[in-house]
Amino acid sequence: MPHDIIDNRESHLADAVRPLLDQSERAHFAVGYFFLSGFKAIASELENIQELRLLIGNTSGRYTIEQLAEAHSSVQSLQQQQRAAVFLSPQQRAQRLAAAERLLRERLERLDQTDADQALVRQLARMVRESRLKVRVYTRGRLHAKAYIFDYPAGRFERGIAIVGSSNLSLAGLHDNTELNVVVHGNANHEQLCRWFDRLWDEAEPFEQRLMRQLEASWALNDSVTPYELYLKVLYHLTKDRLEEPDVVLPLDFPPLADFQWAAVKSALRVLKLRNGVFISDVVGLGKTFIAAAILKWLKMRDRQRALIICPAHLVDMWRERFVDRYDLGAEVLSLGMLSQPDFDWSAERFQNKDLVLLDESHNLRHSDTLRYERLFQLVRGLGLPMILLTATPRNSRARDILNQIRLFTPDDRIDLGVEPRSLTQYFKLVEEGQRALPPLLQHFLIRRTRKHIREHWPDAKIDGRPVRFPDRVLKTIDYSIEKTYGGFYKRLRDLIEPPDPTRGKHEGLTYARYALHHYVLPEKQRLNPYKDLARAGKRLRGLMRTLLFKRLESSVEAFRQTLAGLIERHEIFLRGLDNGFLIAGEEVEDLLKGIEPGDAERDDLLAELEKLSEKYDLRDFRIEDLRRDVEADLATLREMARHVDPITPEHDAKLQRLLQWLGEEPLLRTHKLLIFTQYIDTARYLTKQLREAGLRPPETIEHADSTRADLQTLVNRFAPIANEVKAPVKNPIHILVATDVLSEGLNLQDAALILNYDLHFNPVRLIQRFGRIDRINSPHKEIYAFNFLPELELEKHLHLREILRARIDEIHRTIGEDAAILEPDEQLNPEAMYAIYEGDGKKLEAIEDELENAVDLEVQDAEDLMRRIQRQQPELFNRIVALPNAIRSAKRRTAPPRDPTRCPALFFYGQAGDFQRLWLADAHGNILTQDNHSALTAIACPPDEPRQALPPDYNALVSKLKARFEQEYQEYLAAGGTPQRLSPAQRWALEVIRDAYQRATGLPSARSDPRLSPDRLESLRRLWSVTPLDGRAEFALRGLRQQKLTPEETLERLKTLAFEHKLDALAAQRTETAEIPTEPIIICTEALV
Repeated sequence: MPHDIIDNRESHLADAVRPLLDQSERAHFAVGYFFLSGFKAIASELENIQELRLLIGNTSGRYTIEQLAEAHSSVQSLQQQQRAAVFLSPQQRAQRLAAAERLLRERLERLDQTDADQALVRQLARMVRESRLKVRVYTRGRLHAKAYIFDYPAGRFERGIAIVGSSNLSLAGLHDNTELNVVVHGNANHEQLCRWFDRLWDEAEPFEQRLMRQLEASWALNDSVTPYELYLKVLYHLTKDRLEEPDVVLPLDFPPLADFQWAAVKSALRVLKLRNGVFISDVVGLGKTFIAAAILKWLKMRDRQRALIICPAHLVDMWRERFVDRYDLGAEVLSLGMLSQPDFDWSAERFQNKDLVLLDESHNLRHSDTLRYERLFQLVRGLGLPMILLTATPRNSRARDILNQIRLFTPDDRIDLGVEPRSLTQYFKLVEEGQRALPPLLQHFLIRRTRKHIREHWPDAKIDGRPVRFPDRVLKTIDYSIEKTYGGFYKRLRDLIEPPDPTRGKHEGLTYARYALHHYVLPEKQRLNPYKDLARAGKRLRGLMRTLLFKRLESSVEAFRQTLAGLIERHEIFLRGLDNGFLIAGEEVEDLLKGIEPGDAERDDLLAELEKLSEKYDLRDFRIEDLRRDVEADLATLREMARHVDPITPEHDAKLQRLLQWLGEEPLLRTHKLLIFTQYIDTARYLTKQLREAGLRPPETIEHADSTRADLQTLVNRFAPIANEVKAPVKNPIHILVATDVLSEGLNLQDAALILNYDLHFNPVRLIQRFGRIDRINSPHKEIYAFNFLPELELEKHLHLREILRARIDEIHRTIGEDAAILEPDEQLNPEAMYAIYEGDGKKLEAIEDELENAVDLEVQDAEDLMRRIQRQQPELFNRIVALPNAIRSAKRRTAPPRDPTRCPALFFYGQAGDFQRLWLADAHGNILTQDNHSALTAIACPPDEPRQALPPDYNALVSKLKARFEQEYQEYLAAGGTPQRLSPAQRWALEVIRDAYQRATGLPSARSDPRLSPDRLESLRRLWSVTPLDGRAEFALRGLRQQKLTPEETLERLKTLAFEHKLDALAAQRTETAEIPTEPIIICTEALV
C-alpha cells in the first residue's frame, strides 16, 4: 500500500529527492551541515533547477542544546542560553561563519580526487556564479530541523511538496542511516513550510562568498599553484611543529641571544614536550650552552622545574659558576665521571625531585655497555625524565651511537613516529645496512645548524641589536725536519714500528705478540671459551698499538720516550709472569693509557680491547715457547728504539727548536694570545716546561691544561677572562696555553686569535673542534689563525708542499696499513683534508667540514631555516603558503632525465595522518619508486620562477591509486599498534594506568562494584588524558605524579583530580575545534613530474 514514510530501509531519501528536483523550478533545503557527498548523489538533477537555497546549521558551538540542558539544573538557565544565542555580537557571528567555512574546507580536502568529484565541485562553483545556488549559515543556535522543500512550476494545482525528517544532505543521510522522514503534501503545508524557511533564511548569514572562496582554492579548481609554492607547502608541513613557537621571555640580566638561538630555544621546547628528549647539536661555536641555559631558565620560571646537569669534569665549574649560580637556574651539576664511582647512589638527597636532565657532550655516552650509561639509564628511564642532550657530534662512527643516546629518553623500543619499522632496534639495524636513512627519524629529535646554515638562512641575525658575524679562518703551515728531531734515526724507528713482512723482504720490526694472544693458542682450543673472541680483539689491538706508536713518534720525542719506557716495563713484567707460570693480559690498562685523555677515541678503543684480554688463561693452552720468543724479540726491539731516543735532549729536538724559533719571529704573538694543542699529556707538559725555560715570556704567562689539572676553570679564566665574563681583575694572565683536547670541547676561549697544532693532522675533525674554541659568533677578532706543524724528511727539502704531503700520506698508509680501518672516523686518514689544511685552503676545508657535518644533517633543518627566513623576509608569501588548503596539486618538469626509463618518477605524493606520513615518488602506473624523503624533496625542489606545467589526463586516477595505498599502509600501521596522536611519554604512562584499571574493572567481579573503576568513568578519563598537545603545566604535573609511589587506585584518583584542576575538558573541546593535524589519512599535496 503506498505511503509517505522514508526510512532508508524500504525506501531511500535520494530516490525521493531526485524525481522531485526534476519536477521543480526551485528548491529550499534546510540541513545541519554542508555535505559534498549529498550533492554528489543528486548532481545530475541539479542541472535543471533554477534556484537552490541551502540553509545550513552552524558548527562552532562547544555544546549542543541537549548537552546544555543536561549540564544545567533549571529550564530558566536553558532559556537564558537560548536567548544569548539569538543576540550574537558581530564577532561571534563571524566566528561561527569561519567555523562553517573551515569545515567545508576540510571536506573538500578529504574529497576523493576522482573525475566525478572534480566535476561535482566545478558544477557547484558554476551554480554559485550563476546565482542558482545560494547558501546561508544559521548562526542563532543549532539548526535541528531537516527539510527539503520543492516549488513546482506555475500552472500546477500543487504549488510544491516537501520532505521533513531527520536526514542530512549527506551520503549517509540519503542512503544508509537509520533515518525517518515523511513526505508533506498540500498547498497549506507547503506555504507554512516556506514561511518557516524564509524566516530562518532572513535570520541567517550569507555564505556564498566563503563557499566560492573554498571551492576555487580546492584541488578541483585551483590550477594556479606553482611548483615553488607546492615545494614550500611541503617544507612548511614538515616543519610545522617547530615553527609554532611558544612564548619565551627571560629576565633582562640573562645573556642576549641571537635570532637563530631564540629559534632553537623555542623549537627545542616544543620537541622536548612532544618527544621527551631533544638533541641540540649545532656545530661548535654557535652557542649550544647558552641555548640550553635559556631552556633551563624558562622551565624553572614557568613550571618551577629543577634540572640535573651532567657534564664532563672539566665543564663542571663552567656550568656551576657561569650559568647555574649567576642566572639562578636552580640546577644541580654532576661530573660525568661520578657515575662510574663504586659508591655512587641516585638516592642521595641532591638528586631527589629532579624534573629533567641536561647531558652535556652527550656523545660521551654513546656506548651502552658502560657503568655510567647504565646508571643514567636507570635514573631517566625509571622516572621518565625528559632529557636535553648537547653535542656537536651525536654520531661518532656508528648509527648505534645515536640509538644509544635516544634510548635514554624513549620509554621503550616501539616508536610512533610514522616510520617503519616501528622498532628502534630494527630501524637502526636497517640504517647500518643501508636500507634506511637517519633523517626521517632524527627530524623528530634533532636541532642542528651549521655555519653554512646561519649564513644562508640567517644573514640578518643579530645579538642585542648587533649583527652576527664569524671571523675569517687563516691556515698556515710550519715545517720541520723529523729526521733531525730523532738524530737521523727516524726512518729506523718508523721501520721498527712496522711488523715483519717476509713477502716484502722485511724481517725486523715489532710483532706485537702480547696483543695477539690468539695466534699462540693451540689450534684445538682456539674456538673454545675463553679464547674464541681473542682473534678479533687481538687484530684490533695490534692495529691500535701500531697507530699509537706512530702518532707519538710524530708528536714529540718526550711522548715517544715515555711510551717506550712503559712498554719496556710491561714486556718485562709479562716475561717474568711466564717464568712464574702465569700469563698477564690486560692488567696494565691504566698505566699504558695514562698519557691519553679520558674520552679520547684512541683511549676508549684501547681500553675496550685491552679489557677483553683481562682473563686468567691456562698456560697449557698456548704455544708458550713461540710466545716467549716473540715477546723477547719485541722487548729487544723496544730497547733498541729507546737507545736511539733517550739521548735526545731539548737542545737537539729539532721540532721543539723550530717551535721556539717561530715563537720568537711571529709578529702576531706580540698582540694575540696563543693556544697550543696536542693530543698527548706528555707532549703538553714537555712543551710547557721547555717554553718556560726558554725565557721567551715570563714563566707565569705560560701554562698547560689537561684532565689531571684540578684548576682547569681557573686556567680558562686566566687565559680568556673576557669570553668567560670574569669580573675581578685577573692575576697572572696566561698568554700561551698548551692544552690537550680536554679544552677542545665546551669551552669558550675566544680571547685568543691563534691556535697552533703541534701534532700531524690525519683528519680534520680535531682541527675543527679545536678551531671551535676560538671561532665563535661575534669573536673580537676579524681573523683567526691556525698554524699546523708538518714533518718533512731531508731529501724532501726541495719538493713542493703537495709532494711532501703525498709522501706523508704514503708513509701513514705504509706504517698503519690495513689497521687504519679499525680507527674511529675522526682518527682515520683523510687525504683531501690534509691537503686543504697544510696548503692553507680554507674554502676547501670549509667544504669538507660541511660534508662531515652533513653526515647527521637533516632536510627538516634546512626546511625550517628556509621557512623562518621566508617568514621574516617575505611574510606575504609565508602567509599565502600557510593558507593553502591540503590536497592541492601542481606540475613541473623533471630536474634530470632518468637513468633507468623503467623507474621514471611521474608523481610526488605527500600523505599524512597524525604522526604517520609518507613522501613518495611513483611512476606513471602508480608503482612507488622510493619512500626516501631526501629523494622526494630533491625531485620537487625548484626556484621561485619554476613554471607550472599541465597535469596529465589520467592524473586523478593515479592520485586515487596512491591515496588508497596510503590508507592501506596507515591501517596496517594502526593494526600493528601505532597511534595517530602525538602522546608524550607521561601521557602514555597515564593511559597505561587507565588501561590496566579498565582491564581489572572488566575482568574482576569485585572491581565492578567500585565506582572509581566503572568503565564509563575510565573511558572518560582516558579521553581527557589523550588530548594533544597537552598543556605544559598539566604535563609537568603528570610527570610529578609518575615519580610518586602511589597505589593504582590512588593514581587514578590523582589523575581525575589533575584533569579537573587543569580543565582538560575545556582543553579537549578547544583542541577538537582547532586541531590542524588530521588523524585520518589525507593528501597534503601531489605534483606531476612531466
